[in-house]
Amino acid sequence: MKTSTLSTTVAICAFLIVSMPQRENVFDLGEMQLINRMADPDTSLEAAMLELMVLRVALPLSVNAGETDLVSFNGGSGLPTGKAAYVLSGLSKPLVCTSTSSEDGTLLVDCKPITTVDEDNKYLSVMGALAQHFGAESERDSTRYVRVVGRGEARRFSINVIRQWSREYVISHTIGFGHWPAHTPSADGEDVEEVLELLHIDDATADSTPEL
Repeated sequence: MKTSTLSTTVAICAFLIVSMPQRENVFDLGEMQLINRMADPDTSLEAAMLELMVLRVALPLSVNAGETDLVSFNGGSGLPTGKAAYVLSGLSKPLVCTSTSSEDGTLLVDCKPITTVDEDNKYLSVMGALAQHFGAESERDSTRYVRVVGRGEARRFSINVIRQWSREYVISHTIGFGHWPAHTPSADGEDVEEVLELLHIDDATADSTPEL
């Protein structure tokens, strides 16, 4: 297995940033109301599911990670993961999301827009690294699949969704990736070309990281 993390210094061409204004939605998250002009709602919803997986892995290994399957935004009521992903997908992008966990295992999520140069650099770096790893975008991306392994969970995502996730969220510096070719055929019958494992990187070593 090859284990690596994303560099924060990879340049990216502007054509990878996609803006497709669509319908406008407002979600009430306690005191926070954010407007989103959604592009491809189904893909954004899947990207939000992936981001919730990432946020669970971003928690310290000693922390109870989402055993209740509930997600709370900005201290609001806990939502089932599927509904939380729907709410997250409706927020304006790109976002910097952070996570903590309550005593009962509810995933506590806080999201905000990009506000610093460092966050912007990380955002562009991930898109660049993924473009380099998976190749140029093509119509086949919606039918190419990767199995993503998180913290006690695994889910199949299309390459299209992986790219969308990289456009919509800034990766935490405590997240790394391990990847290896998928077995053909896979044990559960899923048609995937690669397994992508989300790894928690200790804060002390998170800055010195190779590319994906």
